[in-house]
Amino acid sequence: MPGLSSGGAPSEVIPKPKGDKGAKNTTGYATTSSYATVTGAEYTITKDKTFHLAKLVVSCDQDVLVKLRFDGTDQTIEYYVSGKLPTEFWYAWGEKSFLGDGTKKIDVQAKYPTGGATGTLWVEFRGEEV
Repeated sequence: MPGLSSGGAPSEVIPKPKGDKGAKNTTGYATTSSYATVTGAEYTITKDKTFHLAKLVVSCDQDVLVKLRFDGTDQTIEYYVSGKLPTEFWYAWGEKSFLGDGTKKIDVQAKYPTGGATGTLWVEFRGEEV
């Protein structure tokens, strides 16, 4: 078949980004009516390395709004996640890439929507640093 190689041993395929770096909150986070950084959902990128975001996972027992930021600037749209429905957002290699200086952080901010209620949020993001 065109595009297939039959010579040699099978090759290992590694998806990119790998997702070996990132952050997650491990104690749950109580959402409020204003955006605030989710405790534990922060990652400082190594100086002169580029972080390629792979995925963002959000779960909350109430409806929640979340966004990912880099160095204090929004990097995603405001995602509306329905309560009790865990949601994953996946990103292609290079779609969300951030150059570190040893102090700049990626973080996740969250709040409950207008008319919503405080919920317990769980969030994780993963990516690869190269």
